[in-house]
Amino acid sequence: MRSSQQVIAFLSDLEQLASKYVAIQNPEHDDWKRHPRTTRRAIEIFSLFDVKPMRPLALAVGHRMSLKESDLALRMLVSLSARLLTVGGTRTGSLEIALASAANKIYAKEIKSCAELRLSLKDITPSDAIFKERFSISKVAVGKLARYYLRSLEDGQKGASDPWWTPTDDPDVINLEHVLPRHPMGNWPQFGPDEEAAPFKMRLGNQALVLAADNSGKGSDPFADKQPMFTKSSYHFTQMIGNEAQWTAAEINARQKKMAEAAIKVWKV
Repeated sequence: MRSSQQVIAFLSDLEQLASKYVAIQNPEHDDWKRHPRTTRRAIEIFSLFDVKPMRPLALAVGHRMSLKESDLALRMLVSLSARLLTVGGTRTGSLEIALASAANKIYAKEIKSCAELRLSLKDITPSDAIFKERFSISKVAVGKLARYYLRSLEDGQKGASDPWWTPTDDPDVINLEHVLPRHPMGNWPQFGPDEEAAPFKMRLGNQALVLAADNSGKGSDPFADKQPMFTKSSYHFTQMIGNEAQWTAAEINARQKKMAEAAIKVWKV
């Protein structure tokens, strides 16, 4: 039977954990005010990724680790989440066990640093080679996620110190454009029938950030009509599209391979 002191201590822990659990879904929560700005950025990206098996681990990191180590660990977990989402490994039993085990070790103070946490998760961490291979063919159907990937890749290209974090641009200013349109309207014969074009529409290599003012009414236009919009863009990976003489499956594959090369540096673990 538990003593009254043990019960009170247990209830106190539950109260603290409940507050922390709310906090890991809200970067503006009071719990993060004493943390570095990069910690709050990491929490914001966790909300975007919504990798639920990662939440108990993030909770443990924020509750048990020092400010310095929790900041490093949460930033590392953002990169790990991006890699797991890309390779399709966020819903496996082995992943959940590994993340839960790491969280338990943090609470038991067996893991106290980001370096120790990284080592404990090495078996579930996709390697650069695997991440690069899967990223080069990945499809992203969720607009907010595609915008995040594209902006982070652009910031990485510019040498930003934290390219894994970037604010989601106002869609009224910056549009997410599908070069090969979701509805080609017969203007893209190079892709053949719609069922042949379908696999390429949501490929990240077919998506780009463009100024909304330049994109007005161009949705299903043929490539030749849209090309000037891409050419004058200040975004590296968008401008790359404008430098192409045509837009086919080959160009999509080539662009996305270059994105994948950048991705292993943006979401490094």
